[in-house]
Amino acid sequence: MREDIGTRRLRTAGRRVDYEFANDEELDDGPVNMEDDETFMNALRRKEAKKNMKAERYGFTGSDKYVLSKQEEAEPEGGRRDLPRNILKNRGLPPHHRKDIMNPRKHAREKHKKAVTRRKGQVQDMAGGTAGYGGESTGIKSNLSRSRRFAEM
Repeated sequence: MREDIGTRRLRTAGRRVDYEFANDEELDDGPVNMEDDETFMNALRRKEAKKNMKAERYGFTGSDKYVLSKQEEAEPEGGRRDLPRNILKNRGLPPHHRKDIMNPRKHAREKHKKAVTRRKGQVQDMAGGTAGYGGESTGIKSNLSRSRRFAEM
């Protein structure tokens, strides 16, 4: 059985090596000064300008943000409101039932009818014959013999 992920991580934590920064001596250039990097400063200025433009367009400042205080988060007057039944049940959209299959006996009858129709494609119907033996239709001919005679030995 496998170990759970937390146990595996604890066991293998010491073995992991970040190969990209394995040689810290080669990468150590001393402290980095952000103001020296012109590209970084340009990006920072563009970001601030975009933020200010949006603030002017939509008319809000940082102090306008609505923050709920502890008192406002408390329960309203009269206690909590009751939830409606449909939220409590959490059924989503109930399935739509066709009206003709609401009666279970009729539903079973329809299913059987459908099954019989499907079976007709698999099995040939039995031919409906006459009821029992009706005798010779043309009658018995007394002068006709269809027997064979054996040669005498």
